[in-house]
Amino acid sequence: MTISDRRLRTRAALRDAATTVFARQGVAGASIEEICEEGGFTRGAFYSNYSSKDELVLDLIDQVLAAVAAGANALLAGMSGTDAGSAGGLAPAAGTASADDAGDVSTTGMGTACVKPGQPITPEEKRTILSDLLSHFRLPFSESRTAIIAAREIRLHALRNPALQARMDEVQEVHMGRLRAVIEALLSSHGARLLISADDLIMICEGCHDVAADEAVAAHPDAEQVTVDSSRLLMVLMAFVRFPCEED
Repeated sequence: MTISDRRLRTRAALRDAATTVFARQGVAGASIEEICEEGGFTRGAFYSNYSSKDELVLDLIDQVLAAVAAGANALLAGMSGTDAGSAGGLAPAAGTASADDAGDVSTTGMGTACVKPGQPITPEEKRTILSDLLSHFRLPFSESRTAIIAAREIRLHALRNPALQARMDEVQEVHMGRLRAVIEALLSSHGARLLISADDLIMICEGCHDVAADEAVAAHPDAEQVTVDSSRLLMVLMAFVRFPCEED
């Protein structure tokens, strides 16, 4: 293992430890010593990777958003026929429609539903396609109760620290720019278009997802793993995505 590999592993472990501590007592209340103790590291290990706690926060946000963008890119690559392994190892989603059970809806080589060009599409078929696309997205901070709560604490900490908020906005814009392009390409591959800007769609979906994540945590206070309801996200896509031969 190279030094670079070791550093990547150390940073990943420090991010995991910080997520746990942030969820437990907030970002402001979390000390570097507590983060190191949670991850089994020394202060020296921390400072050889991050100059401050806020630098770790920025790296955490950067990695989470990078994973979202990478997952979307893998989905697009899979739909264009790239081997699933090279496209991020995406597997076909459960319940993916086939040409036999969804009329004019078929599937791509990686199991993603699509509509045949020039054919009318019913609301049910549209729902199948959009639900299938949504099922392949890796949404941020949705894996666990701890991650969801840590995300809220990070947001509050940034709102109280304008300089950090400005740097977080810069990090987010880099990844959101890539995500916008992928979303538009995904829809274009189906011949579909947005009725609002990609920026507005992402903002609305982010709000819907955050509300659903909060509800999941509140409903299951003793569960570490929670299932975030994506039905509102699907409603948003149904309302703001338009297919070419869509039936009224």
